[in-house]
Amino acid sequence: MKILSEKTYQIFWFLIPVILFFCFRDSDSTISINIHDMYFVIAYFHLGIFVSSIFAFIGFIYWVLLSFNRKTNKWMTMIHTILTIGGILLITFSNSIFENGTYISTHDHSYFDSVITANFVIAMSVIIVVFGQLFLCINCLIGILKKEK
Repeated sequence: MKILSEKTYQIFWFLIPVILFFCFRDSDSTISINIHDMYFVIAYFHLGIFVSSIFAFIGFIYWVLLSFNRKTNKWMTMIHTILTIGGILLITFSNSIFENGTYISTHDHSYFDSVITANFVIAMSVIIVVFGQLFLCINCLIGILKKEK
């Protein structure tokens, strides 16, 4: 609990090599998202690089606040960390949860139902992650504007 509230940058920086390991291991896997009759196909490699750079930036923000002796709100830090990491895990593993790996005939609607469900889970996960970043912005403003005792 103490590392989550005081050394949050270590959590985000520790997750960077873990994410990169999984993205290199599954580099040929893809996530396909259907939005308005268009498929967006994203490779796990590109998703892992993007998420790692975001985690590096978030860890840098927390590290700068700590190095300038600015205290952030512990509850907002915990909420931000849980929403961000939980949302990224949902995005990463939602495609493998709903995909059974078999090709189904076009007359079978259960395959399309699972694609719709996976797209819904991915969309809600993105909303969760973006909502979590609002907590980061507010928490940084509180840390910057709060007067030292």
